[in-house]
Amino acid sequence: GDDPLPLLATRWSQARARLHAHLVTLDARGLDRPLVRHPVAGPLSAPQGLDFLALHITHHRRQLSRIRSSPGFPGR
Repeated sequence: GDDPLPLLATRWSQARARLHAHLVTLDARGLDRPLVRHPVAGPLSAPQGLDFLALHITHHRRQLSRIRSSPGFPGR
């Protein structure tokens, strides 16, 4: 999109705070229930969703590193 990075960073921080506020309310049964529905993976519990999110972020970090190290990256 066209949103500036500072705005996106603020949105991510707000989303993380909302997720944290919800996760701390879950008991053991709540942790086993579906929390999110991924379009391909299907329903994910809170622990599964957090694992998926960590893998997803790692994937994008690798993409960014690859892009930044390419000869055509701006400033090279």
